[in-house]
Amino acid sequence: MTLTDRTQQILDLIVRDYIETASPVGSRTLSKNPQLNVSPATIRNEMGTLEDAGYILRPHSSAGGVPSDKGYRFFVEALPSTDNPPGEARETLEIEIAAVRQKVEEWAKTASATLSELIGALAFVSPPRTQTFRVKQIELVRIQESAALLVVILHGAAVHKLMVQLEAPTPAEQLERTRNRVASVVADKTAREIVSTAPRTADKLESDVIGGTVGLLRSEEAKSVPEFEFHGLSELFSQPEFSDGALGRDLVDLLDDKAPISDLAASAPDDGTVGVFIGAEMDHGPLSEFSVIVCRYGAMGETLGTVGIVGPKRLRYEFAMPVVHHTANLMSDLSEPVAFA
Repeated sequence: MTLTDRTQQILDLIVRDYIETASPVGSRTLSKNPQLNVSPATIRNEMGTLEDAGYILRPHSSAGGVPSDKGYRFFVEALPSTDNPPGEARETLEIEIAAVRQKVEEWAKTASATLSELIGALAFVSPPRTQTFRVKQIELVRIQESAALLVVILHGAAVHKLMVQLEAPTPAEQLERTRNRVASVVADKTAREIVSTAPRTADKLESDVIGGTVGLLRSEEAKSVPEFEFHGLSELFSQPEFSDGALGRDLVDLLDDKAPISDLAASAPDDGTVGVFIGAEMDHGPLSEFSVIVCRYGAMGETLGTVGIVGPKRLRYEFAMPVVHHTANLMSDLSEPVAFA
């Protein structure tokens, strides 16, 4: 369903108002907004359209609207692209992180504490990892008419295997040609380098093998990620929607598991932009009540770690996204002179 300009404007105002107040937004409240020049009845009709389309929810039939995950996603996608946080936040980040430039062990702790205080959310930052995973060699062996075995050997002798489905019976000679073409793409490269340089003209089998190789590298990276530095649970739980202690306990248990945050960190975009995950977009139980913003950082083209926050779905996305991104950039700058290998 395509939203009209006016319906989009009303959705934008509902999301912004709810982010500020944490209270359902009614048509009468919206009608007082100088940006709108329509009656409460017209606004109610538009809100009905938004509810039918799944962009807002109404806790009660007579209550105002609350953004749904779909509504937040529409709002986030419509935000103007910017990598620069407001001047005061940028200055705070730069001063705090510059103060620990010579103390590698303090980088993650300082970055997470500063992020948490600026955004009012739980921040997590991984220290720069000290190992880079690169492909040494790949092999592609047919084991059935409909499947081949991809073998990826990394520098350091680690060996990984993955089944690759074949759309049709494929001669061994064709598999060998595919193997040779893919090997020229992935040899001596990290997952990030493969993604950024992979040819767009690759056929489906080549794409599947390249994608499988990247997936295996990502899995190895995820297993190697050090402990995250967390800061700001109290800031997060001071938000009104988390007054129910049960949700807080579930989140703490989930963070103890470590895997969900590592999975989200591994899902951060490869191009250095922020990734935003909202509510049910995350397949991790209690996280469906939260939003997560993540961004990779690195030096010399290598991914060294991840910066992120966990907050309520009514995050100030317009502020939080550039703050997370700038923090990742500062961590990259810190890492540049350091030789990780």
